Amino acid sequence: MPKPLHLFTPALLASLGVLAAACTSSTSDPPTAPDAGPVGCIEEVTDCSAPLELKNADIQGGKTLTAKTCYRVSEDLNLSSGTLSAPEGVVIQFATGKSISVKSGGQLKLVGTCPAPVKLTSQEAAGSWKGVQLDDSQGADNDWTYAVVERAGSAKWTGAADTEASVYLSGATTLKMDHVTIRESKAHGLYAKDKVDFSFTAGTFEKNVTPAYLHPQVADRIPADVTLKENTNPYFRVVFGNADSVEGAHTWQAHVFRIEDRFFVKGDLTILPGAKLEFAQGKSVLVEAGGTLTAKGTAERKVTFAGAASTKGFWQGIQIKSGGIGSPPTIGATFDHAVISDAGGAAWTGDGRTKAAVFMFDTSAASITNTTFRGNESYGLWAGEKSQIPGFAANTFTGNGRAMYVYPDRVGEMAATSTLTGNDEDGIFVSFGNTDRVNVPQTWKDPGVPYNVMDRFFVEAALTIDAGVVLRFSQGHEMIVTDKGSLTVNGTAAKPVTFKGQNEIATGYWKGIQIQSNSDKNVIAFATIAHAGSNTFTGAPESDGGIYIDDKARLSLNTVTVGPGGGYGIVLGGVDSVLGCSTVTFGALVKGPVWQSQPGPGALLQTCP
Repeated sequence: MPKPLHLFTPALLASLGVLAAACTSSTSDPPTAPDAGPVGCIEEVTDCSAPLELKNADIQGGKTLTAKTCYRVSEDLNLSSGTLSAPEGVVIQFATGKSISVKSGGQLKLVGTCPAPVKLTSQEAAGSWKGVQLDDSQGADNDWTYAVVERAGSAKWTGAADTEASVYLSGATTLKMDHVTIRESKAHGLYAKDKVDFSFTAGTFEKNVTPAYLHPQVADRIPADVTLKENTNPYFRVVFGNADSVEGAHTWQAHVFRIEDRFFVKGDLTILPGAKLEFAQGKSVLVEAGGTLTAKGTAERKVTFAGAASTKGFWQGIQIKSGGIGSPPTIGATFDHAVISDAGGAAWTGDGRTKAAVFMFDTSAASITNTTFRGNESYGLWAGEKSQIPGFAANTFTGNGRAMYVYPDRVGEMAATSTLTGNDEDGIFVSFGNTDRVNVPQTWKDPGVPYNVMDRFFVEAALTIDAGVVLRFSQGHEMIVTDKGSLTVNGTAAKPVTFKGQNEIATGYWKGIQIQSNSDKNVIAFATIAHAGSNTFTGAPESDGGIYIDDKARLSLNTVTVGPGGGYGIVLGGVDSVLGCSTVTFGALVKGPVWQSQPGPGALLQTCP
């Protein structure tokens, strides 16, 4: 048996580059757990001056190699029965292009120690042998402790691209790895498919092109204590194809994950503080019904979703189709102290307007707090009729095309604590189609930027507009308060409420406000209504005005300015229309202040000037 050569100087140990990670704590910080492993081992280097030949025939049915012995492999090793066991100090040197493949029925056991690890290495230059494959290999003997796999990855394991790896795990393989170092791979250190069950405690990836390429189902197997050292790409590649999914409960640690293709969240995926998901161009993540995505960072350690390149619209974004059931609604996605950037590169539907970093259209609900939407093309957030955003607060939208596009009901779910400035076009864009409705009682708070109303919408519940709110209406569109709803505008002298056109056309740009409700909550106080009266509310030629009050409808005005605008300031559309005025000012109206279509007693509570 060859005798080990003992080295005791730090200089010689460093020159060999052996066990710098395998024999010490695998983190860059001092170990804190009592089982973090021994520190400061001095390696016993196995003599490889006269290696023994190890042939494929030698290992069939199982074989235990001799400790602290060097072996040479000049042909592919294929094991489908028994266990090949390598005890401490064993070194196996593979010739160029050769490999060891362990199939169902076979197992590979590497049992090194800190001073005498097991090594699978190359006879020649780095990256010259193919590596280790475990395919459908299961059993307790698949246990690697204090082992080094180095200088492999010379060829693909399958016909699929990117399958070069020093350690390739496929099928229903099980493998326990503890204090394992994978280094100097020509491509990936580790490749693991979706059905593999592996662990990598206290492990090290060193000087590989990429540490690992993983199915999203197994990305959680990379623990927090893994060490990444001098890899060309300092991230884990994740997702092989656009139908990959995460099912069951998974937690991704604070690493950088390069997302290579679209993937689905069908289970419960938690992203821990400090993690970063970098998406390849045009790619996305979709949270399916029943799945959950939880990304809770901290003020100091955000969870980041970004493009692999910091370019507006580089990736598509996050689609949420989960939650929104019951009251309060179930939550499909949670973002807190997160950053979502560089998304919005493609529409989510056939409607080209549906470009958004976070897209919610089907039944869904998301909790979004303390989150930054930055550098996204078009919208940061798109929230449709069937979606909900309960507790939306303290978010920042900046550097996007537009901050958000929301269904009218979503507006009431937002606190006035978010910052929406520095976008190409600041504002909250409201309404998707001309049948949209405010369906539940709510208050629209002042976000510090305008609400841009993109189409006609109906108020069929109690709607309150807080002081300071600005509503900008698109051309020819209106707000209709139906007989089921009410409109209460709570402006103040210091912070009036403003209704105006997106283009400030003095002779009328938008249609105006139509009141069909007889509620005594219909009160507009300290407000300005400008640029309305663009077209008539009915077929009658005198039905154009900033405010149109239907027959039997009621409205009170207090300290309100109507105008400039087209048509009239106010049109009373029937003999039973009820209007109360206190300190109302009309200015620069094409047709005049008030038109009463059917004059009669009792139509005015107070005569408007």
